[in-house]
Amino acid sequence: MSTTTWTTEGVAPGQRFEFWREERAKAVFGVQIEVDRDRRDAFEGHFTARQVGEATIVDLRASAYHLRRDDRDIADAPADAFCILQQMRGGGLFGAGGREYVGGPGAMAVGYSDRPYYNVPGDQPAFHSRAIKLPFARAAPLLNADRDLSMRLMIPNVGAPALLAAYATAFVDQAPGLSADGAEIAVDTLVRLALLAWTETDEREPENVAAIQRGRLSQAHTLIEHRIADPALSPTLVASALSISLRQLNLLFEASGTSFTAHVRRRRLNRAHQMLLTSPWLTITEIAYATGFDSMATFYRGFRAEYDCTPAEVRQERR
Repeated sequence: MSTTTWTTEGVAPGQRFEFWREERAKAVFGVQIEVDRDRRDAFEGHFTARQVGEATIVDLRASAYHLRRDDRDIADAPADAFCILQQMRGGGLFGAGGREYVGGPGAMAVGYSDRPYYNVPGDQPAFHSRAIKLPFARAAPLLNADRDLSMRLMIPNVGAPALLAAYATAFVDQAPGLSADGAEIAVDTLVRLALLAWTETDEREPENVAAIQRGRLSQAHTLIEHRIADPALSPTLVASALSISLRQLNLLFEASGTSFTAHVRRRRLNRAHQMLLTSPWLTITEIAYATGFDSMATFYRGFRAEYDCTPAEVRQERR
């Protein structure tokens, strides 16, 4: 996995914005950006791009600025990419395809890179956004010929947008460990979930059904991570949160080669193992209960089965 990184750190304050303006345009795709002159000396920015199979994951953290990509920029720097944009922090006014949207943290935009759009920041000093660029050739065969390809903002709280947000987050988190085959499946899933969120394709098509299942599994994993310390975490709780039946939830995990109970137990043990190494001020009992175990006997038995040693032995090795 190749990675490109650049930052304004080490650049003289009076030159940071000009450096960022030039590098930002080249690194992602051609855009025009602007900041009030009295804010340029304090400008800061950090950029990372990772290539994962056919996908490029771009992470941008910077002082707030106005952004525009117009027909001239597109002609000068065509990208031919299908994009999934996630606003992690900050927000503002977003315009594309003759429509304007107001979005904040958590908002997403999906669409074709080579259509005009603009962004006016809200009242915040900085922002953090993420983009996943996919080859447009992967999406084009699935699109209607008369489709408006302009970026569209969406709030991923329910339905296909929520599935897309969960899967995109999991893809970014797991990217370093993905095999070539895993990256290929992930790219296909991202494209299909994005088009479903765009209401462009039929969710009953077999390939889309499979993509939806992978998106729901990512949602389940996210919920589990958020509730991992809760002894009351159960299949019923997660199935209810996802608005699916208990049987559907069990089938999601079975298709991935495990079960809900086995996945939760392993994630709790993994977290406990990490805490044994990084939190020496906590006792073993405190770690067991902090990771959702309600019985020390269950914790010790599971830990030995997973790591072929005891928690105390892990602590001793660290010393």
